[in-house]
Amino acid sequence: MSTADFWVGPFTDPDRYRLVSLLGGGGEGEVWDAVLPLSAEGRSTVAIKVLAARDGDESEFERSGRLMRMLNHPGLVRVTENFTGPLMHRGGLADISTRANYVVMDLVEGTTLREWCDEHPDASAAARLKMLRTVASALDEMHSGAATHVPVAHGDVKPANVVVKPDGGTVLVDLGLARLADGIGVTGRSAPYAAPELRGARPVASPEADRFAFAVTTAQVLTGVPVPTGPDGWLDTAALADQLYRSPVTARRPVLVQHVLDALAAPPDARPRGLRLWLDSAAETLSQVTTGGELGWSAAVSSGGAGVVAEQTARTAVLDPPVTPAEPGLRRRSRFPLIAGLAVVLVIAGVVGAALLTSRDPDLGGTPDATTVAAPPPSGTPTAEPTATSGRSTSDAYLSDLRPVERGRSGSGWAEPGVATVSGTRYAHAVMQRAYCTSRDGGDTWADYDLSRSWSRFTTVVGLDDTSRASASVTYKVLADQAVVASGALTLGQSVPIDVSVAGALRVRLQINDPSATRPTCGTRTDAQVAWGDATLVP
Repeated sequence: MSTADFWVGPFTDPDRYRLVSLLGGGGEGEVWDAVLPLSAEGRSTVAIKVLAARDGDESEFERSGRLMRMLNHPGLVRVTENFTGPLMHRGGLADISTRANYVVMDLVEGTTLREWCDEHPDASAAARLKMLRTVASALDEMHSGAATHVPVAHGDVKPANVVVKPDGGTVLVDLGLARLADGIGVTGRSAPYAAPELRGARPVASPEADRFAFAVTTAQVLTGVPVPTGPDGWLDTAALADQLYRSPVTARRPVLVQHVLDALAAPPDARPRGLRLWLDSAAETLSQVTTGGELGWSAAVSSGGAGVVAEQTARTAVLDPPVTPAEPGLRRRSRFPLIAGLAVVLVIAGVVGAALLTSRDPDLGGTPDATTVAAPPPSGTPTAEPTATSGRSTSDAYLSDLRPVERGRSGSGWAEPGVATVSGTRYAHAVMQRAYCTSRDGGDTWADYDLSRSWSRFTTVVGLDDTSRASASVTYKVLADQAVVASGALTLGQSVPIDVSVAGALRVRLQINDPSATRPTCGTRTDAQVAWGDATLVP
């Protein structure tokens, strides 16, 4: 055992698992890549979810651990152990006066479903829905209570928690927030995916909330871009309807769009109970394609997302052309030659129309026609989402919608999208950054974003999130191709506006330095949580 490494374990064996690197984090905790030494040469690689231990939650955490170990499905990550122990620490230096909860799971190799969408912009609707089938089945198993005798809620369903394995299979991970439906466990509540009933104080995880989150996840996978949110960070359903009716994948499928929107509009007890059947029903709508997609979109937007009107409008435009009455005074002719002639025309039109429809629809074995379906944006091109932010152009892009191409190599840390409050002001599109006790170089951590030399300015308001400790202090830098374009120091209660040129830059780096991150014992969050509020790229 190396005293230079960081370890976690139960109080009876605090140096059981050696932490390797941070895989991700959020408001409820972090997930670490770790190893369990088995012998001088052997070891097992696992993922460990680290959760803050709250007073009085011991029995709930123990019960949740037992139920998670009972879950067994190909679409669910396997939980092998859960325990309460000291905070992560240097080898041999555990502080038994501290406490955190830990959930140990199999480490699933692969990319997240969100990353898969970025890497497969030309995937058909059928291929996208197929990626969700195993996850839908896994959630149905959890919600049924077949293995636990009580329904189980996952608590944080979203594309980032679905891993696509190298063989193409998918696994729902991060069961650290799973709760019995009759329990009082608080869900992780990732804002864009949270059901309306979870948007108050002390939200409670439920299968119904999981079903809402799965419907939002389906919408995001279909469009391939992050779902739109309002100024408060919650899902903007009207903007999502707009996004679905405009997307190249769903623009000509108003029945599919309505299928998704209906699930989101339903009250909790009316949401689809069988997600696998609901997903199969969505796949069955793929044969119902219209060339009146723009008509469908305009009808839906004008009615606040009522896609039924859109579907009827589109079908009317395609299947029921208007009939022009005969002008008065025209002499009636024999109807048989006219009907026969129309029959021949309709047969020819039907054959040609079917061929054109097949040739233009990738889900029917053809290739999209650029004249009827908008071409998807080039891979890696940032996509601006609708926003209510004052003064922001629709051609701008939030940095939180992009994936970092590189993260701090000299230590551990993360940069994730989130909702932040800085000096009393709420930012729904923030990039959240923390350094950890395993960081080196005095606590340096950073994230690089690819600009592709396509943006001229970078604007944001940087500060410490109001949940940071009162004593927290950090320094920050913004670098464009390694050149420092902004820098300074922050303490709690400060907010610094930044508006700098990134013209011609290939990359922009957000970097922070947290001196407290070098201490030998650390908790689930360090002193400082830096928020880059509404970080925006301007063309």
